[in-house]
Order: sequence, then C-alpha cells, then structure tokens
Amino acid sequence: MPPARACRRSIPSCASRQGCVDFRSDCLRPRELPEARELAQPACEHCGVAACAAPPRNASRPPVRWLHIPKCGSSLATTVLGYACASTVPAWHAVYMAMAGGQVDVRMGHALRARHDLSGARCDGALLLPFTGHHALRPAEARVVAMFRRPAQRLVSAFLDNMHTWGMPRAHKNLLRARGHPPTAAEFARHPGVAGCMAKMLAGHDCGAVVELGGSLVRRAVEVVRTGAVAFVGLTEEWDASVCLFHAVLGARTAPLRAEFRNFGHSRNRAKRSLTARNGACRLRAAGGRCYDELLGGGRYNESVLDGFVDAADEAVYAEAVAVFRRQLDAFPHARRLLIDERALLEPSRPSTYTALLRTLPATGAIGF
Repeated sequence: MPPARACRRSIPSCASRQGCVDFRSDCLRPRELPEARELAQPACEHCGVAACAAPPRNASRPPVRWLHIPKCGSSLATTVLGYACASTVPAWHAVYMAMAGGQVDVRMGHALRARHDLSGARCDGALLLPFTGHHALRPAEARVVAMFRRPAQRLVSAFLDNMHTWGMPRAHKNLLRARGHPPTAAEFARHPGVAGCMAKMLAGHDCGAVVELGGSLVRRAVEVVRTGAVAFVGLTEEWDASVCLFHAVLGARTAPLRAEFRNFGHSRNRAKRSLTARNGACRLRAAGGRCYDELLGGGRYNESVLDGFVDAADEAVYAEAVAVFRRQLDAFPHARRLLIDERALLEPSRPSTYTALLRTLPATGAIGF
C-alpha cells in the first residue's frame, strides 16, 4: 500500500503531500503532541538509573527483527522502533504513532516506508525487515526478538479479536465461520490451524498454518528458543520486567521510554473488568451456556471457557520461553523487582500436559525446570 493511502483518514491538507502524516512532523495533530513528548521521556524510575547511563563510545546496536506472534503484545513495536531507529526517528514521533491507535506496527511501517522513499533509509541499519505483520522465522535467521504469552490466554485473545488466524488458508477460515452457530472459544481453539501458533512460527510456518503439530515440529521450535536464535525473550504477563530486560539484554543501553510501559494495542481489555458488550451480549460463552466475560486478576481471561482444551505444542514453547526469561533475570536482577507474579514462573501453565509432552523432547537444555 502506498504511504499516502495511509494518510487519507488523517488531516486532509496533509494527505496529498508526499509521504505519510505519520512521517511528516508538520502534519501531526498539535493537541496530541504534549502527551507524546511526555511519554517519550526516559523511564529510569522503572528500570533503574543504570538503564539511562550514557552508552559506551562508538557503541553499536546489533540489528534485530521483531518476530511478532499474534496476540502477544503489539505494543512492543514502540520498544523495537525506539531501539533500532533511535538516531533517525525522534522518540516523541514513535510514541505519537503508537498513540494514534489502530494497528501500531502498520502505522509505523508506513512511516518507515515513506522515510525510505524520501531519504533512501529507514533507520540506522538496526531494523531487519519485515517489521509489519506476523512473519514466521526464516531458515538460519537469528537476532529476532519476541514476546511469548500463556497459550490459553493467547487463544482466548485471538478468539475475541475476530478469530485472529494469520496465515490460515481461506478454505479453513470459511469452514470456521460456516457453522450453524457462531463458534465458541473452545470450538475455535480446536479448529484445525488455530492451536500451536507460537510453535509453528518458530518452525517456519504461519501462525494459522494447518500442519501436523508433531514431536519434530515442537522439538524444532523449542530448540530455536533454547539455542539463542531468539536474541530476546519476553513474557506478555510480565510486561514491565520484559521491557527492562529488552534494553539490558541487547546491550546498547538505549533508555526505555515511559510509553513502553503503556498498552497501545488495538485489543485493550486489561483496564476492563468485564468483556460483556454494551447490549448485554456475552462474548465468552461456553458450549453449556455459561458466560465467562468477567476478567480475573491482572485482566486475565477465564481459561475455563476453553472447556479443557490444552495447546500442547505452545505449552512446550512457552515453558522454554519462561526458562530463558528466568535466566535473563539472573543476569540482570534489577528487573526482578518488577515481576507481577514470580511464583507463576516456576510452573508451566498446564503441568500435567507439559509433563507428558516432555517425554517426547530431549532431556537436556533449559526445558525441564
């Protein structure tokens, strides 16, 4: 899509100019700039003063590629862009794009493309493409950064986001929607191609690909996390600690911004207590008729709505991600004080299923607790 098309819903006088409104600072809405500038200030109080220390002389930023797993935190776009484009995209401008709503990564992608069309460069050579969308890991690819999420929570979130299934073949999407009644969250989770999103993307498949979730695929996905191809591993459930670890692990001493601790995603349910629609309709109803719209502590969904379904492949991946996350905490203990629930990091989210799956995986490595 040409950058100018992304501007048509913005200020009319700017829409016809070369480049996108998200790129041209003279086209930004003045009333939104003060908050953007405020949120673009360093958040030393979150990550410790050391996070804002001056970088070493001639410090370079290794290039990274964002492995954007669906429903695992699109707000990380602000962190990735702030890290990779610190010298070319003003922090307040990146924050402004995040505040504008919609699909944050798409807005930023349009702005980066407009910048490239005008100047021949996007960032400082520290951002590997693709940036927008949910593109799987490519063969021999390294230096990716990713957030991971409890599989059951990710499934429910995908269901609520118009049954988000990136990369699912159209025929399978049509079958999902061709039922005699709207599918429940449990039916959605059991539909071919829905489960195993994290494992599939790490193994080189689209999130919604209809493939066999066998032991070889799971082993490959777990090994990718275990062996360091994923340069940074964060957990959606531990967002603040993950943001601080991102800046610490990558080692360039880019200061985290206040905006990085805000939720700019287009599915913002954490501030709500219930998902029930304004007309009183239940959005999370199980097959037996029970409504699970009431959110639990921390804005979590009630996983009982899945009627016992367990995403075994993603449980193995998530367990390995938690193990790597814990190792990162050991190396950078200043982030440990930001943990919401450290006890939750000591157990897999589905112990019985995870234990059974371990019998099919290698006994060595980080996995196993």
